[in-house]
Amino acid sequence: MKQIKIYIIMSLALLGASCSDDFLDREPQDQISSDTFWKSENDVELALNGCYAYVGASVYDAYLDAYADNSYCQYPWESNATIISAGTIDANMNDGYDYTGIRRFNYFLDNIDKAPVSDQVKKQYKSEVRVLRAWSYYNLSKKFGAVPLITNFFIEGKDVAIAPTAEADVMNFVISELDDVIDDLPIENVYKSRVSKGAALALKSRIHLFNQQWAEAASAAERVMGLGYELFKVTSLSAEDLADDYSGFVDFETEEQKQQFYLGLASYQKLFWEAHEGNNEVIMEAEYMPESAYAYSSGINTIYLADNAGGGWSSVTPTQSLVDAYWTS
Repeated sequence: MKQIKIYIIMSLALLGASCSDDFLDREPQDQISSDTFWKSENDVELALNGCYAYVGASVYDAYLDAYADNSYCQYPWESNATIISAGTIDANMNDGYDYTGIRRFNYFLDNIDKAPVSDQVKKQYKSEVRVLRAWSYYNLSKKFGAVPLITNFFIEGKDVAIAPTAEADVMNFVISELDDVIDDLPIENVYKSRVSKGAALALKSRIHLFNQQWAEAASAAERVMGLGYELFKVTSLSAEDLADDYSGFVDFETEEQKQQFYLGLASYQKLFWEAHEGNNEVIMEAEYMPESAYAYSSGINTIYLADNAGGGWSSVTPTQSLVDAYWTS
């Protein structure tokens, strides 16, 4: 009888719990919803980090030069460069027509106001994400021309067939977005892999340059230069710096000219060394993280680009015309 009473009591307790609204009204355990997220500053940081996963540049941009006559890509399974340069383009090709990042940016911008963080933090983070969104639209439009311009996460109505916006209007939107947020960005962000005022201005200058708006491009570039960035320079040479012989490529009229050449070469090489990480020439960088997916990708691309003699695969090889243009620029 004692055991029966215990079972009855337990059954009643479970029945009471099962009838409770709190028990029945439960949040999904396999995903995060907007109603349960955006509750802390940490949530905002996580969402912002998620946006930076779709930053506008990529190590794979090296293949873009192979679309035209600047370089040659010999392996068609690595990218679409070989197909595009040959002109054999068909409707099955995508080549980056992707709104995943833009959708994430819009989600962030539509929801950050729910979070319990200061207005100043919200303003800065919104500005960073708007730059990322503008960057993505610039990359889309310069490649595909007219594209749908979507600035909200949820699209009203059942019809999702959105008409493309003209390329000129997309570019105007991008510039307008940058102009609207540049002054709300920090001159130095907490990480150089995050958008700063200099990064936004550099992007603005590049977009004006792409659109052949020379005066506007120069003005934005001058503003970047006024923020304290400067060329990284090596002031002395080691025996290792002088080990490679370039006399077959360059005619040195004087010893001083040779020294200047090697100083410039060493400066350019050592700019990317870990010992000089975050130097004053860097405006924005993708930071190397050991044992991460990005680090693996970076290593693979080093193999892709290096020549066979250097242990690489010679995936992308510059043409002589590009080399000549580089030397004479």
